Amino acid sequence: MPTTFPLSSLPRKTDGYKINIANDNLPLKVFVKDADTGHPFTGYLVKKKDLYYYKVNKIGIRINRSMVIMHDKFKELLANYTIDSTHIEPLKLQLQYTWENLTESNTSEKKALSLKLNEVEEGLYNLRKRHAIGTVSLDVYEQFSGEMIAQKEAVLEQLEKLDQKLSNPKELIHFTCKLAANLAPVWDSGDYYQKQMFQNIVFPQGLLYDVKIEHYRTPIVNDVIGYIAHLSRGLEINKKRTSLNIEEKSDLVPEVGVEPTYP
Repeated sequence: MPTTFPLSSLPRKTDGYKINIANDNLPLKVFVKDADTGHPFTGYLVKKKDLYYYKVNKIGIRINRSMVIMHDKFKELLANYTIDSTHIEPLKLQLQYTWENLTESNTSEKKALSLKLNEVEEGLYNLRKRHAIGTVSLDVYEQFSGEMIAQKEAVLEQLEKLDQKLSNPKELIHFTCKLAANLAPVWDSGDYYQKQMFQNIVFPQGLLYDVKIEHYRTPIVNDVIGYIAHLSRGLEINKKRTSLNIEEKSDLVPEVGVEPTYP
């Protein structure tokens, strides 16, 4: 069966420019919104300049920015969360420790939930037994059995979440650190759909562009990317402190000259 496309997916032509639905040159359209109004940016091609532009496609709002400006600003934003490649190895160790601590805490929580599940199941069994021998009326049984079944389902749901563990966290940690060291190049190398996927992973709530400051506002960033960037900044601060301490100590070393010198 041949593939069919809705008419809305076809590009619409107007005088002077053409709106693009999916275009590798306009990956930020819809994903980025005007900070003041919340209206999304769309994209179009100015044929005379052979240059793509983003614009807020709303009557009464006249905001246009070239793709060069919007993309350069986006890469500047990514740079805030990009780690130094020399930090990859120490960060991998720290993330492994974090993973192990989370796994250990999950194990303790899982034990507590298993005990809770046993208690609920035992209580439900006893309730059914008492109802069967006639010591508990039907209305009382239905009321409390419903509550116990709801508790059981809630505990099972929590246990299921804890069981969703990654098979090889070391590979994921390595991949994530390498990604965090190359955010802009990875984004730049993708096509329209890959860039859109990347954008939504790193900034899950999208971006706001503020024309008053000509930059993106501070966004909600992916928890893992934000955590790695935070750890990397800590390593950089410690590195600078260590260098400063070395320089301060070197100032205390006496110079060697013809005559004996003393501190």
